[in-house]
Amino acid sequence: MKIDERTLKKGLEFTVLPNEKFKTEVLVVNFQMPKTEKNIAVGNLLAKMISRGTKKHENTLKINRYLAGLYSASLNVSHIALPASLCLRISCSFLDERYLPGGDTVSVLSGVIALIKEMLECPLVNDSGEWNAEYMESEKNNLLDELRAQKNSKDSYAMLRLNEIWYEGYSLALNPGGTESGILAVTSADLSEYLDAVKKSAPVTLVYAGNFTAEKEKKCLELTDYLSNLRAGGKATDIDRSPEIPDIIEFKNVTEETDAKQSRMLLGYGVDKSKTNMYARMVFSEIFGGSPVSRLFTNVRERMSLCYYCQSIYRESIGKLTVRSGLDAENRDKAAKETERQLGLLCDSGNITETELEAAKKSLINNYKSIKDGNGQYASWYLGVKLGGLDTDIDGYIGGISEVTAVQVADVAKSVRPEISYLLAGAAKE
Repeated sequence: MKIDERTLKKGLEFTVLPNEKFKTEVLVVNFQMPKTEKNIAVGNLLAKMISRGTKKHENTLKINRYLAGLYSASLNVSHIALPASLCLRISCSFLDERYLPGGDTVSVLSGVIALIKEMLECPLVNDSGEWNAEYMESEKNNLLDELRAQKNSKDSYAMLRLNEIWYEGYSLALNPGGTESGILAVTSADLSEYLDAVKKSAPVTLVYAGNFTAEKEKKCLELTDYLSNLRAGGKATDIDRSPEIPDIIEFKNVTEETDAKQSRMLLGYGVDKSKTNMYARMVFSEIFGGSPVSRLFTNVRERMSLCYYCQSIYRESIGKLTVRSGLDAENRDKAAKETERQLGLLCDSGNITETELEAAKKSLINNYKSIKDGNGQYASWYLGVKLGGLDTDIDGYIGGISEVTAVQVADVAKSVRPEISYLLAGAAKE
């Protein structure tokens, strides 16, 4: 069965991802919000706070006991940064009716939906509307620990710094973890204001992945009616799913130092999407540096031993390609030069072998086929591409990738232009 996508009204979408292969089903309610530095900090804290308790279930222990009574259902609240927006996401998983005594999954689904409503309408605030101060302090500290941990992971830190420099002045540069000052500045009133905006103006996408029946459809539509009524006459905010992308004119070459021994080099490229095929861009990245048999891995890492790892990552939603490598700082120029040489070779379709072309296509196709190997990951993938403004048809991706030619891959290579080189330089050779 194909994806069933329904737009019930402006800013309210309901999608069914039919999949009968698994015992566990997934319901996701996603609220999309504008991407700002303050919203990142407030939204991240709100996700943690509404997970800590409600007026009826005052702490996580009581929430977990409630979920255990629903045949060990699970619920997760997260706040996710997409290229153009933020998402407050409530994800629930529970057993399909075929595996429950008496086939009472509707009562389980009803119980899960009741908890979702409770988190939205009855968060743990006192009669004055103040959020639990002890929980706020605890969760702020957790967010600060997560933010500080980014610096301890040099790979993550280097990527964050690359984006901050590459996209300076644009929302793409914002750290999805927020900032220390932003986290510390969040008030109880900020949490209430953000939750109110989520309920009254955020575009909603509800996704059900699993063995969908008429009874489940009825319950889900009751939930969409409830979400619609939360707006109380308010209108959904228009949120562009395509981020504003800077037009990079001047190449940037940046070096920063770290106390780690190993250096991290990141090379950023823009890809002209107007002249190339999306599927060819995916295949190009796979051949260039997306797998252990890619040009970068076999040449920069293996043949020339210039780095400890080397890979390319292509982001279709923004048309940017990043090459990541861990190396000794003294090998930066050599590794960058060989990376450029391999890119240049791919500009000639005659240098692309049938073997590597087919290997790249099979690798990508297998990845897309595996998306449906779990309802949770299927729903997560769907929301990522849907809210990123991309196609949601997996079969379409598979068909498009299978038809990519060497000439198309070469056209992509010709459209790639260098925009930034960033080195997080280590203290010494290991």
